[in-house]
Amino acid sequence: MRKFTNLLIICLAIIGIFLFPYKIYAATVTWDGEGTDGTCGGGAGDGNKWSCGANWSTNSVPTASDVATFGGTSTKNATIDSAISITGITINSGYTGTITQAATITLTTSGFNQDAGILIGGSQTIDINDGSFTVNSGGNFTSTSGTLSVERNFTIDSGATFSANNGSFLFDGSGSLDDSSLACGSKDFSSSTFSFTKTSYDGNVVISSDCTFNLGNSAISTAGTITNNGTITVGSGTWTINASFVQSDAGASTTFSGTTIDINSMGNSALGAGTLAITAGTFSADNFTTLNIEGSINNSGNKLPNGLSLTLNGVYVNADTTLVCGTATFASPVNITKAAYDGNVTIGSDCTINLGDSPTVSAGVITNNGTLV
Repeated sequence: MRKFTNLLIICLAIIGIFLFPYKIYAATVTWDGEGTDGTCGGGAGDGNKWSCGANWSTNSVPTASDVATFGGTSTKNATIDSAISITGITINSGYTGTITQAATITLTTSGFNQDAGILIGGSQTIDINDGSFTVNSGGNFTSTSGTLSVERNFTIDSGATFSANNGSFLFDGSGSLDDSSLACGSKDFSSSTFSFTKTSYDGNVVISSDCTFNLGNSAISTAGTITNNGTITVGSGTWTINASFVQSDAGASTTFSGTTIDINSMGNSALGAGTLAITAGTFSADNFTTLNIEGSINNSGNKLPNGLSLTLNGVYVNADTTLVCGTATFASPVNITKAAYDGNVTIGSDCTINLGDSPTVSAGVITNNGTLV
C-alpha cells in the first residue's frame, strides 16, 4: 500500500508539472564594475568590458535568462564589446556612467528600460524580441545607426534625451500578442525610416500623437490594424499595406507622395481583408491615382481625392468590401475582381460606381444601396 501511495504521489507530481508549470523568472545580474584593465585583458580600457565577468555581481557575464542591471552599485562606464543575447537591460536611477555599444544587442521579454545614464549606440543591430523599449525622463539614449527592432511597445518620454542617429526603426513580431504602441516623445526622426513587418498579420500598431516619422519609398506595412494618431510621411512608389489602416484623430496627418496604394488581406480567410478608414485629420496625396483594396473603404471624412482608379479584389472568402464613399468619385471603370467569388460587395448610399462597358465582375453577392452604372 505504501509503494502504491508513493507511486501515486510521484505520478501526480509529474502531471502537475505539465498541467501547472511554474514560471521561471529572469535573474538580475548587476554591474558592479570590479574589473580592472589588468584583470580584464591588460589593455587600456579593458576594465570596462561587458565581457569581463569580474564586472558583474555574479562574477560571470549575464546569460540568456538574465537581466543586466545598472544602478548606483557602480557608475563606471561599460563597453558592450561582444555580441550579447539576454532577457533585458535595465538602467536605474543612480547610474551616471556611459554604456557604449560595439556589438550586436539581442534582448527578449524584459526588453530595454532606461531611467538614467547614457547609452551610445554603434552601427550594430539592437533587436528586442517579445519585449518593449522604454527611455524615461532622465535617460540619455543615442540609437544605433543600423536597425533598432522592437516587437512590443516603443516609449520615449518627452523629458528624455534621445538621438535617432540616422538609424532605422523596425516593428516586427510573429505572434498575436505582438501589438506595438508607439509614443515618441516628440523626438526628431526626420533622418530615419520606420517600417512595420508583423508576420502574424494580427499584431496591431498604434501611433501616438507625439510621433512624426517617415515610412520611406515603396513602403510595405504589414500588421493587423495600423492606427495613425500622429504624423506620418510615405514616399514615392506604391504603398503596400498588408493590414487595415485607420486614421480617426482630428490632429493626425498622413502625407503620401506615391501613385498607388495596395491594401491586401490579413493573411488568411479567417482574419478578413485589409480596410482603409480615413475619417478625420489630414490626408495629402497629390500624386495618388490608384487604389487596389481587398476590404472596405470608409471615406466618411471626405479625405480621399476624386478620380481614383479603384479595383476591389481579394483572394480569400472573407475578403468582403463595404463602400462608404463620402464625396469621393471614382474613375470609370471600377473593377470588381474577387477571385474567391464569395467576397461580398456592399455599395453605400453615398456611392456612384461606374462599371464601364461590358464589365466582367466576380464577387459573392453585390448589394447596391447607391448608384450603380
